[in-house]
Parts: sequence; C-alpha cells; structure tokens
Amino acid sequence: MYDRHIAPLLLEALADTPVVLLNGARQTGKSTLAQSLTEATPRRYLTLDDHTTLAAARRSGGLHHRPFGTGCHR
Repeated sequence: MYDRHIAPLLLEALADTPVVLLNGARQTGKSTLAQSLTEATPRRYLTLDDHTTLAAARRSGGLHHRPFGTGCHR
C-alpha cells in the first residue's frame, strides 16, 4: 500500500470522534486506507456496501445515532 499523507489526520480525528467520513473518487484507496487503520486502532471497519450493515443502519435510524446490532462499538 502507498503511504497516505492523510492517515495521521484520520487517526487524529478518530481520537475524539467515533465516526469519520472518508470521501473521494472511485478506486483511489479509501477502503484500503480505512481497513488499514483498523489494524492500528481498536476500531471496526463497517461499509454500507454490505447489504446486512446497510439494512441494520436503516432500521436503527442511522449509524450516527446509536449502536445497531451486537459488537458494533467498542
């Protein structure tokens, strides 16, 4: 994986924020970067591309309001 200059900023944001949006053009390494950050921190990678996760988020009123399902927040 390429060294991403934004990685330290994401880790800084995650230090006091439970969720960070990583937005950008297709095929630029966003998912790879997000998944790599879960290796360095006690966080879990969730994607709304997963139909089960998306359905759970819709049922709960959104990821940002409250936990949905077992083990989503540490």
